[in-house]
Amino acid sequence: MTRRFFSVAMGGLLAVPAVALAAEDASSSWALGAGFGVVRRPYKGMDNDTLAFPFVRYESQRLNILGTGADFKFAPVGAFSFRLRARYDFGDGYDASDSSFLRGMADRKGGFRAGAAVVWRPGPVEMSLDWLAGLGSAKGKKANLTFAVPLHAGPLRITPYVAAGWVDRTYATWYFGVRSFEARPGRPAYEADATVNLSAGVRAEYPFAQRHALFLDVSGTRYGSEIRDSPIVDRSNSTMVRVGYAYRF
Repeated sequence: MTRRFFSVAMGGLLAVPAVALAAEDASSSWALGAGFGVVRRPYKGMDNDTLAFPFVRYESQRLNILGTGADFKFAPVGAFSFRLRARYDFGDGYDASDSSFLRGMADRKGGFRAGAAVVWRPGPVEMSLDWLAGLGSAKGKKANLTFAVPLHAGPLRITPYVAAGWVDRTYATWYFGVRSFEARPGRPAYEADATVNLSAGVRAEYPFAQRHALFLDVSGTRYGSEIRDSPIVDRSNSTMVRVGYAYRF
């Protein structure tokens, strides 16, 4: 249950702040808050989770800390912002106890990932690309290309976004494969190849009373065929809804 708590908690921390409490023109800013989320995962026999999560953010000219993730930002080059990125991904993988169908499987854990990112803001559109490699218990490599369009309606800020997430063969096989000694009747051995997952969603922030804000993030992911074909997967997609409150210091 503890790992599943952080699966939602860190997912909320890492996704929401792209819109929530956008930093003003200041040397640094802090934000603290909390919320809850509902997540539907693709593994067989796994129930939806409804769990609380904390919200922590620090942003300055060179450093952005967000939950279990951090970016070191180099001086911008025109509309481009280049960054070194580190993150602890609690949301990857599962505990075998999460589902009766996963009994006999070894636990798949998340962990540290590190790499590089670039953010490009050509006019009203924001595009970002990152590449992260797993360290220790986190297996495989991931890359994400995201397109977002921030929109304003009075104080309300709405940001629809779409993303393509590539995962390599090591990642896909570790988190969605079945090793030979884990095979059972109805759960054959399976090795996956690299694949691309497609995501879309919308984030919204409503600031009030100068330092307060409510935020909402609704998203869905359509998994690539290598993941959908896994014998431990019975859903082609996953969904997540997060709502919360934050206070900016």
